Amino acid sequence: MYVHFAGRAALVEGLAIESQLLTLLDCVSRGIWSDDGTGAATAALITAGVAPDTAAAKVAHVRGTGSPPSPF
Repeated sequence: MYVHFAGRAALVEGLAIESQLLTLLDCVSRGIWSDDGTGAATAALITAGVAPDTAAAKVAHVRGTGSPPSPF
């Protein structure tokens, strides 16, 4: 996550989130974390800053309907 006008702190935070997401994907790729995708998707949303309850609800909605909820 890079924003051209962001200060150093914002870039460091973006790199930390990127690192956490890459670590999560690496665990899934290596078979260390295996699930139907629900746990990984929820963890990715939480890592990106979504509240845990909201992340779980969004993932459950997508699993149930096959599409993300409308933002409007």
